[in-house]
Amino acid sequence: SSRPRQSIEDFNDVGTENAGASRRTDKAGSLKPSAGVAVVVSSDSDCLSLLVSGRVVWLRLLQRPTQQDPEGAALVTEEMFRAEFGFAPHLYPEYLALAGKPEAGVKGVPGIGTK
Repeated sequence: SSRPRQSIEDFNDVGTENAGASRRTDKAGSLKPSAGVAVVVSSDSDCLSLLVSGRVVWLRLLQRPTQQDPEGAALVTEEMFRAEFGFAPHLYPEYLALAGKPEAGVKGVPGIGTK
């Protein structure tokens, strides 16, 4: 499926402005989001329910770099989530309960899962 994403390079350049933070760096050049913006760093998609526009973003760690995400990470915002799934992130646990998530051992409701 086509998933809207930004690379870690975009995150360092403009991603935090899009997420409601200002870009600041420390002496080592690491990204420091402005106060009030949390960056959840994880490879686990279960944290998707935490996304809040302008307040919480997810830096998704990939198992290996891809052509689309050569740095091995991708920024996911609430707006990107809504574009992909069509509903608010706080409803993601209910979606998983209905649709299932086989890799996590969640079977979902028969006949409702993703096609």
